[in-house]
Amino acid sequence: MASTVARSEQEWSLLDPKLSLGFTPFVGKCTSQFTVMRDARPEASFTYLHPLRSLFARIDPTYDGLDFHMEHPLAALAEYATQPSWHARVLAAPKQHAAG
Repeated sequence: MASTVARSEQEWSLLDPKLSLGFTPFVGKCTSQFTVMRDARPEASFTYLHPLRSLFARIDPTYDGLDFHMEHPLAALAEYATQPSWHARVLAAPKQHAAG
């Protein structure tokens, strides 16, 4: 399993301790921004629209963090992907599945 984020010609190792990922949902708008940073300097960033996701979040009374991560996988990636404990669990999962 590769531990990289790739965009076009650029590629970053999620194991790089200098790497951080950011996700910013713009409140009241139907857009979010995902940013790849190294040493706290942006190396790549993009903003995208998601009008239906925002609508469902407003009308669903049971909407929670799990729903948010399912609708915004880049938010989950930004939150977990650079954590060593997350890497250990992700990399161990195929081995556990094959053994079980």
